[in-house]
Formats: sequence, structure tokens, C-alpha cells
Amino acid sequence: MSQSLAFAKQLVPSIRTFGYMTYDSPTGRSILEYFQHEEYTLPVELAAARFPKTLAEAKAMARELSSMCDVLFVPTMHGTTDDNGTFLSDKQVVPVLVGTFAKPVVGDHKYNIRCGMLCGMAQNTQEQGFTAAKMLLKAMGGTPVSEIPVTRNRQGKPIINVTVMKAFGIKPKPILLKNTELVQVVP
Repeated sequence: MSQSLAFAKQLVPSIRTFGYMTYDSPTGRSILEYFQHEEYTLPVELAAARFPKTLAEAKAMARELSSMCDVLFVPTMHGTTDDNGTFLSDKQVVPVLVGTFAKPVVGDHKYNIRCGMLCGMAQNTQEQGFTAAKMLLKAMGGTPVSEIPVTRNRQGKPIINVTVMKAFGIKPKPILLKNTELVQVVP
């Protein structure tokens, strides 16, 4: 999460503040708590957080956040509903947020970056699986679960959406492209 913000700041050094938006859920609120707890290590300052439940709320909040921050971090909008109460996918919501916010939007999932976000550090699923397996083996070996430390990903895969980068006129330093996956907006 913080890696995505650091990567965005490398692409756009003028970024100073970020907004946080995700579907209103316990997971979304716990991610905010992480940001607040790690605030001193973040490369940018948290300006505001919003937790919409509907697409209409998300659009209004994106407009509001656009005047408050330089970039928007969106982990997921899965669970958001339309005016009829129908659940929408990230593929349906993220492009609307991107268009409404009208500044760079970043995340940490490749499929969302392909939906119109500028960039992000995608989580390494192999690392997650390996770490989970090690923790499970410790627990099966008799280590109390309370003694197994909570860990987080250390290896992210940098991804840039070239379509979005060009639209914003961003010209990255060549070093930022090394080992970076380049994607385009999915129609």
C-alpha cells in the first residue's frame, strides 16, 4: 500500500498529499488504520479518507477529494452498489472514480490499475502463499498462533498504466521502468 504511494511519488514528484477511498467495510477501515499507524513512514500526507457504499456517494466523494489532495489511493471498490442496489465490480466503479477524480489514482491490484489507475505496486501472490504456508507449518508444528507474528508483503511488482501515464503527460525517469510491468487501460 505505502509502496504504491511511494512509486506514484517517484513518477510524479509534485505529489504531496493523498486521499483514501474504499468501499465501506471493516477491511477498508483497517487499511486506513494501517495508514494512520504508519503515517510517519509514508512519502505523502493523508489528507482525508472516504468510505462510500454507493456509486453516487463515491462520485460525490471523489469530486470532494479532488480539491483536497494530489492523488487518490483506492484498494478496492468491490461491494459498491448502483442506484438500484445492484452490486458493482471494481471494473465498473474504478473507471468512474478515475474520471471523476481527474487526477492520478493508484492502487495495489493489477486488475484495478488496468481499469484506469496510473500505477501501483501489485501484491506478489507467490510471496503471500509462501508466507502463509510457513505460518501454517509453524502452527501445525505446535507454535501457538498468538506467537506467530503478523507479516506483510515485502515484494511488490511495480505496474504503470501507459495509457494513463500518457494522458497525464508523465515522462518517467528510465530507472523507474526497470522491472516495471507496463499495462494499458482495458476497454
